[in-house]
Amino acid sequence: MSPDKEILVQLYETNNIVAIAKQYGVASSTVHYWFKCYGITKKPRGYWHQFIQKYDYNYEVFTRSDDVSYYLLGAFITDGCMKQGNASISSADKDWLISIRDLICKDLPITKEKSKCWRLNVRDFRIRGWLLQNGCVPRKSLVVQFPKIPTQYLPDFLRGCIDGDGSISHKRYKRYVGKNKRLYRFYSTNYTLTSASKSFIDAWSELLDTKNMGHSIYTTLPGNKTSTIDGRIIQQKNTIYSLRAASGSALSFLRWIYYPNHKVSMNRKREKAEQIFRYYIKKEKSN
Repeated sequence: MSPDKEILVQLYETNNIVAIAKQYGVASSTVHYWFKCYGITKKPRGYWHQFIQKYDYNYEVFTRSDDVSYYLLGAFITDGCMKQGNASISSADKDWLISIRDLICKDLPITKEKSKCWRLNVRDFRIRGWLLQNGCVPRKSLVVQFPKIPTQYLPDFLRGCIDGDGSISHKRYKRYVGKNKRLYRFYSTNYTLTSASKSFIDAWSELLDTKNMGHSIYTTLPGNKTSTIDGRIIQQKNTIYSLRAASGSALSFLRWIYYPNHKVSMNRKREKAEQIFRYYIKKEKSN
């Protein structure tokens, strides 16, 4: 004989279906049948995980929908990986992962990968659900789309993307100029974002066009590029799209995303951007 609906509802507030089945000495399928007969709505997948998870996650750091949450979205959407019950992000910059970890849960471990990278695993169904809803999908490399970001938080999202899958450079080079071949020293400022998703790169390009920030897109076909990890040669399997900008356009973009007093960024890339800013300030004063 099944218990009353009110009793089941009260039990379901603090017990999952398996626990209720054990309490009544019946199979879980029987409890499912009772729920169906009474019209009791089942909890969403992963609901009970919050009561048994080992760590206390700061879920609100994502749901506040502010500069920090959209920065984290940019980092996960470029450098993250979504699997069943887990959202992870990896990087060779351990200090960067630590800064992200401290925002989410300071007790989470950061593990070393065989590829000499570090990985942060976030096993919270609510955080994973938020990332999924905002475009950070499984097997996203080829299909990721540019999500809807409030205008005021675009610099934070883009900074997260650059910190995740971009690069910034400021290099000195020499050039002989004129008939006398006089030697001049120049500095080249560049930033690059790479992705296997053409749609994602095209959306970046359209956004930059609205800001009058010049840039170019380069395509590298499969098999044309290799990388070496722990002595193993990795062959490029997919077409890679690289969005690049240099000189004044790169400076304008970097000043936009690394604005003063922003709350979170990768130390190494922020310091490179600040080095570029100092160079141009000095150059402007000398002129």
